[in-house]
Amino acid sequence: GLVTAVGNGTATITATTNDGTNLTATCEVTVETPISNYLTLTDVSGLIGARCVLPISMSNTESIKGLQFDLRLPDGVTVATNEYDEMMFTLTSRAHSSHTVSANRLGNGDYRVVVSSLSAKTFSGTEGVIMNVTLSVDNKQVAGDYEVKLFSIVLNTADNVSIKPNGVTATLSLSDVAPGDVNGDGSINVTDVGMVIDHILEHTPAGFIAEAADINGDGDINVSDVGLIIDIILSDNSAREVLMTENVKKSVEEIHEPQ
Repeated sequence: GLVTAVGNGTATITATTNDGTNLTATCEVTVETPISNYLTLTDVSGLIGARCVLPISMSNTESIKGLQFDLRLPDGVTVATNEYDEMMFTLTSRAHSSHTVSANRLGNGDYRVVVSSLSAKTFSGTEGVIMNVTLSVDNKQVAGDYEVKLFSIVLNTADNVSIKPNGVTATLSLSDVAPGDVNGDGSINVTDVGMVIDHILEHTPAGFIAEAADINGDGDINVSDVGLIIDIILSDNSAREVLMTENVKKSVEEIHEPQ
């Protein structure tokens, strides 16, 4: 027969034959309202002693104008700060220009974040990343997988209705490869520079470690990271002459050539 759900909950359904055999069977049915407005985290990889970016995405069928959440990070991992000593919770283009982020470190690895718009503007779209959180990993952290958690989430609709979706988790995988050691051979040299340039030019070589190439931890590997790796190498004066060969200079120049 046809069973129609009328609300959230669990029901036991029993069916009995009416042909005199008196056979019965039961099943349990659980009904849940689909969650259509929620936040999600993406698993990320990072390096010990470096920065990495944690994306936070939102799926929404309602128009959302504000939100808040608590973020829990493992010991040895903090939200990075910029040159103005501001925590780096960066909104994406889904946010309106009037949206602002307010954040406070609560202690024990917890942060509380509030996003609001004084103009009551809503986020654009219904799917995608709304915020990137730049994380800083202590250089004494141990390599391994760690849990990152979003909880106490509240989404504020354009009609001032509060939606409270479930908390979510993601895995932060940390490696002890040194930033700049793109091939993981334990040494940072001209080979690593060349591999990053090849990656930028869409000729990614085998053994390329993306986390080690994203030196500034902004989630994008580009010529800025090339420059930072060169700075690492040039901090060792004995590497200066080897690095500044015509081949390397030519490769760097290729990145700037118009297509």
